[in-house]
Amino acid sequence: MRHPSRLLPLALVALLWFSAEPAVAASSWLTSLPAAKAQARESGKLMLVDLFADWCGWCKELERSVYSTPQFQEYAKKFVLLRVDVEDGGEGTRLQSRFGASSLPTTLILDPHLALVGTVSGFHPTTTYITQIETALAYHQDLVKRFDQALASDDVHQLESVAMEVYGRYDGQRAARAFDRLLVRGPQDPVAQGALRYRRADALRLAEDFEQAGSAVAAGRKEALARADKLLVEHFDFLASQIALDRGDCEKAKRAFESYLVQYPQGQLRRQASAALTELKEHATTCI
Repeated sequence: MRHPSRLLPLALVALLWFSAEPAVAASSWLTSLPAAKAQARESGKLMLVDLFADWCGWCKELERSVYSTPQFQEYAKKFVLLRVDVEDGGEGTRLQSRFGASSLPTTLILDPHLALVGTVSGFHPTTTYITQIETALAYHQDLVKRFDQALASDDVHQLESVAMEVYGRYDGQRAARAFDRLLVRGPQDPVAQGALRYRRADALRLAEDFEQAGSAVAAGRKEALARADKLLVEHFDFLASQIALDRGDCEKAKRAFESYLVQYPQGQLRRQASAALTELKEHATTCI
């Protein structure tokens, strides 16, 4: 009896051969950031975010030889899984930019407010990949412990240090609490206070508390104007544009960035404003 494959066209045989390779279960990975954030909030889980591109060979190898393994699939139950293309001109592109993922594959561990818990760069075999995730989680647990200790202590320098670390990880909720405390207990000169007010407003934006962030921007800008601190006023104006962008008000963000570029033709943040405006005009899904 002839082998069944010899009765099929060669192209179909090839298709069946390649489709037999292991693949990630389609149902286990979300492709929408808002859906992943909502699921993370509801479940209390962190998000494991796979940043990929179609041209990235190691991304495909990570999918083929790590994500498809029973070991990873069992481990991954503790996370909400999200896969985004960094060249989609929308959610994936902005996540890559936000977290400076200059090489692929990159795996982000994020909380529901997009605070960075940890990062795994490059391809690693399954056991090593999981170990790196666990190492990142352990470091973050230690950071949270140090943050709580600093917030309860009288050591202003310790609080400043940990505040900037959580701020650098886009942990707006913790950073805003730390900057609130530093406004009372930290340096009281106007320049230092102005910088703290700016960082607090930005931290509120990162925490997605957009109403409070907007109020903080208005108050900080008013104070900066009273002191004729033009550079700080510029930064608050740019921050107002970012708030509109992050809350998903694309039209307001466009107008705000356009206004910034007109008002500050030589502004320090002109390049960022121009890039954000270009993305808004070219991609309708840029607001996330």
